[in-house]
Amino acid sequence: MRRRIVSVITPLAAFGLATLMVRGGVDPPTRAVVAQEREVVGVLPPHPYEKSTGDAYARFVFGADVPNDLVVEVRSIFIRAGGQSQLPSLPGPALLEVKNGTGTISLGKRRHEEDKHEDDEREDGARTTVLDPNKLTKLGMDQIVSLNNTGEQQPLVVQLYLFEAK
Repeated sequence: MRRRIVSVITPLAAFGLATLMVRGGVDPPTRAVVAQEREVVGVLPPHPYEKSTGDAYARFVFGADVPNDLVVEVRSIFIRAGGQSQLPSLPGPALLEVKNGTGTISLGKRRHEEDKHEDDEREDGARTTVLDPNKLTKLGMDQIVSLNNTGEQQPLVVQLYLFEAK
């Protein structure tokens, strides 16, 4: 009897975990998780997702120095279903592209040092818009960028193209 229960529960648990992963209910594997499973998996990916701010995970995808003292970097950002996150300060202007999911973006201006009061990092004139998967969103280095995943079952995955002068 016990063997029969185990043989029924094991496939159900595997199916439930697979369903959660497909629907975005499980966070992506981080460096620590991959390192623990390294013996089983084999080679550690060169740039796995790492925990970022809020409900976001980020990973480095590509980087290059191009002529005229410009650095170009591509990052992938994963936000779990229903999650939200504020991006860290950008080193320069950037473009944001939606790869998967639905969400909104809130853009605001960072207050200058002389305008701040008591460690205040409020957004001035913030506007929230729906992310369009068919358009790139321009981001300035002086903006506060907040991403919100409005999907209830899918992760929001965006690609961030950063441009920084040396």
